[in-house]
Amino acid sequence: MDNISKRKKYLEELLIEVGFLKKEDNQWDNEKDKMCKRKHRVLEYSDKIKKEFLEFLVDLKENSQEKLITNNFREDKEEFYRINHYFYQDLFEEEFDVDKNQFFSILLNKIEEVSNYKNLKIKFLEEKELRKYLKEPESLTMAREFIRDTRIVSGKIREDFHRILYSEKIEMIRMDTEFRYFLELEKCKFWLEYLFVDTYRQLVYYDVFQQLIVYDVITDRISEIERENNYKKMSEILDSFSNLLVDEEKFLKEKKHTSKIFIDFFCFIILREKLLKAKKTIEIGEVIKDDMYGEILPLDKKVHFFNAMIEATEEKEKKGFKDMIIECVNFIELEEIKDKIDADTLTISLNKCKNLIENFRLTQGDKSKIIYGKTKINKFNEKQEDLEAIISIYPFFTKKSLQVKKVIASNIENDNRVIYPFRKTLKALIKDDVLRNSEAVINHIRMRITKGLYEEKENLKGFKMSIDLEKKINGILIKIYSYKNRETREEYMNKFIDHFFEGLISINNDKIILTTQEGKEIAEAVKSFRGPNKELSFKEIYDISKEFVVDIISETYIYGKRQ
Repeated sequence: MDNISKRKKYLEELLIEVGFLKKEDNQWDNEKDKMCKRKHRVLEYSDKIKKEFLEFLVDLKENSQEKLITNNFREDKEEFYRINHYFYQDLFEEEFDVDKNQFFSILLNKIEEVSNYKNLKIKFLEEKELRKYLKEPESLTMAREFIRDTRIVSGKIREDFHRILYSEKIEMIRMDTEFRYFLELEKCKFWLEYLFVDTYRQLVYYDVFQQLIVYDVITDRISEIERENNYKKMSEILDSFSNLLVDEEKFLKEKKHTSKIFIDFFCFIILREKLLKAKKTIEIGEVIKDDMYGEILPLDKKVHFFNAMIEATEEKEKKGFKDMIIECVNFIELEEIKDKIDADTLTISLNKCKNLIENFRLTQGDKSKIIYGKTKINKFNEKQEDLEAIISIYPFFTKKSLQVKKVIASNIENDNRVIYPFRKTLKALIKDDVLRNSEAVINHIRMRITKGLYEEKENLKGFKMSIDLEKKINGILIKIYSYKNRETREEYMNKFIDHFFEGLISINNDKIILTTQEGKEIAEAVKSFRGPNKELSFKEIYDISKEFVVDIISETYIYGKRQ
């Protein structure tokens, strides 16, 4: 066997290993054939089509004069190898800080060459940017806010606060997500458009599942015993669905057109991209889950709220606002403000809190105690400047500044782990003007901040539980989105959504949810779509709701946030 044949054979086995190519069950003639993995036949594609595909990829890797996939932080090592030495690794393992756009462009050009499709590269890049910076952030932000703000009622609350059933909360999430999905689905005309819609659905549901576990399964608002029981139930729910997933797709017939294998491969890589990257982030959590650098004391809710009010007041004065409306769903238990909260919106006027905060001040000693656990700390002002600099770099920190400062001071400043591939500690990387903006550094920081916030709430077990449950969700979705047949993916995704939500409702069946007046009205509207006697499918809900949803919800999204 010559070198090219060996490389094609290696690539074929690699494609089988990652799940793109499927092989029929083998009946080996002897042990030697079994050991050498001979005599298997690849399903779906003819030998001719498979050969052309393998030759294309091997030739690209071995003979391309340009970098196919760029790893922004490995350039110094690659000068010792061929220009595309790490091509397969970067393509299938999905490392942080990897740019595959050059390879995608070449692959799309190849698809155009062997098919009737045109201008694929332009369409792909334009839609990718639109979704990355507009559509996806908007959808994720709205879903997260809704899940966070519609919290499970614990203890006594004001009688005039609005309430809904937990099942109604889930129905609102389903309705909104599926409405958006089917709205985009109706516009699809060919495979690339379907691909973007599928990635959108995957992304949103993955995030929704994560958020629901954090806020409704292992939340610090319930007892440790209940958290552990919820975790066991959800773990069993996820395991039971994982066991239902088949290892092999049902192949209807062999695909005759050469273009199909290239299209299938493009979709396969794109659909797994974010899931494999999320898997890398989970691995960070698994590595650090037992690390402890000192106790992170809980921040008093009154202090947290009053400090936030002072910061809001400073912003109001700076911008010349007459007043500001502050969301305070997480502070409804505070005696000082409970009678000042607007029951219909679960917000509070900043002006109404003026007399409460006028005498509230945090001294340097107070801040030092909160952040470092002791009233005196050397070079306090200098350290504060460093913390503020870090927070300013990463805007996702800003809403919980005091809490985040505590976590940074403990879980980042004291962390001496070496972060690869940089071979530096995280606190050193943050000070590096270039490296601090890498995906790897950002994900390491996010995971340590998340862990620290769990620690602060005295719920470190919850962090470990969340990592474990997310790992199970990630594995299920990787399996689903490794299926190349779109109908198969959709079938199993629909089943998983149903299974997950039904399991979540069974866990929280007797729970009451706090909501706004608008949320209450929307819940009633969603209920009316379902009807009293029939459980409608997602598609049936969409067909009914698309004609009336704007009128019923007064030009708002189902989550109650205005367009």
